[in-house]
Amino acid sequence: MSILFVPDPAGYLYEQMAAHIEARIRAGELQPNRPLPGERELAEEYRVSLGTARHAVRLLKQRGFVRVIRSKGTYVSPLEAFQMQAEPVGQEEHWSAPDRADDSQRV
Repeated sequence: MSILFVPDPAGYLYEQMAAHIEARIRAGELQPNRPLPGERELAEEYRVSLGTARHAVRLLKQRGFVRVIRSKGTYVSPLEAFQMQAEPVGQEEHWSAPDRADDSQRV
C-alpha cells in the first residue's frame, strides 16, 4: 500500500516521514498499543530507503510516540505518553523538537 506523502526538498526526509507518522498517530489512524508497521513496510509505503524509515522510527521512539518491545516489535505508545507534549503559551501552543546536533548529515 502506498500513502500520499509529498516530501519537501528543503527538509530532512526522515523528519518529514516521522512527522507524517506522528500525524497519523494523533489522528487515530495508527492506534495506541498496536504494532507500528514494520520498517520495511514503512519504507515501501513512503517510497523511501530502509535507512530513512529506520531513522524516522528511531526519531518517533525518541519523541515518545512509539516503543520497542523486545521480541515483539515496535508499538504505538499509549495515548498518555504523547498526548500532552505541547506547552501552552498564552493562547498559542508551541511544539518543541529535539535540537539538531549535526546538520551536515542528510538522509
